Amino acid sequence: MPVDVPNFIQENAKRGLRFYEEGLGGSGLVTRTIREARQLADGYTVKSKPKRMNAWFARHKSDLEAPRNSNSNHDDYPGAGAVAWLLWGGNPTASDPMRAAKWAERKAEQIEAENGRNIPMNLERRTANGSVELREEGDTLTAVGYASVFNSTSQNLGGFVERVAPNSFRKTLQETDVRALFNHDTDALLGRTSSGTLRISEDDKGLRYEIDLPNTTLGRDVAELLKRGDLSGSSFGFRTISDSWDTTDDGFPIRTLTEVALREVGPCIWPAYEASEASLRSLAESKELPIEDVLEAAESNSLQDIINPKEEVAPVEPSSPHSDGPAPSTFIR
Repeated sequence: MPVDVPNFIQENAKRGLRFYEEGLGGSGLVTRTIREARQLADGYTVKSKPKRMNAWFARHKSDLEAPRNSNSNHDDYPGAGAVAWLLWGGNPTASDPMRAAKWAERKAEQIEAENGRNIPMNLERRTANGSVELREEGDTLTAVGYASVFNSTSQNLGGFVERVAPNSFRKTLQETDVRALFNHDTDALLGRTSSGTLRISEDDKGLRYEIDLPNTTLGRDVAELLKRGDLSGSSFGFRTISDSWDTTDDGFPIRTLTEVALREVGPCIWPAYEASEASLRSLAESKELPIEDVLEAAESNSLQDIINPKEEVAPVEPSSPHSDGPAPSTFIR
């Protein structure tokens, strides 16, 4: 989800873009900075930006020592440093030039706190809709469903889609004591493979499960919800052992799970389609990139540029008497 930015950052970015379009940004600006500045000017940014903003301002405080950057009355204002500060949402001539940095620090801490759920960092969850039903045999009530359907393309998971390859669960089914949970809740246990109350198998369609529902309040409630048709989703929780990344015929990023370590299956109310950092970690590792860069690319729907990178030429700015010259602008802004 995008992050809203305050009006003062929005206005700073707009000023920076105007100076950039006038050719006053020097030669050190990169395409990503300009793209993200346009987002700031529109009043939003991606979740990874506040943390990077805070670090960027800390690294570039020395820009404020040059009058052409910090004094709007200087003959050479704005210098390339001032333009870069504005593009990052700051204002080097304000009474508190670190105002945007302070906002970014608070927002980054808030985002990290919101992401700090009691879920293992590498645990992922996926859902198959319309895939569970109740079967009655004597006094036994059994929930039967498919937690995953092979080679079925998911909805957009946040910049990419996903498929599960056949045999992805073959090894884990031989080794793991899997739990059946309702709504992913560890306090809502319905069965487990080690006790025989949960049976899981792979067939031509996907990952099939059967849960003998317990004669408990929870088990009876789940049975009643299945009878009424209120529950129609199944899900599985897993850790990725191996996967691959490519693009679809339309050029959209696609991830294929080829082996997973299964942790849980079961019926659920809400689809668990949200992508997580764990989903993208393998891509970051294979491309030797910081996970923050891959997360930002996913949020901005540009993962295809990481999967199939194209040589990018930094924009060449027109020469200007206000340019900081080669030395200050040789580093990336």
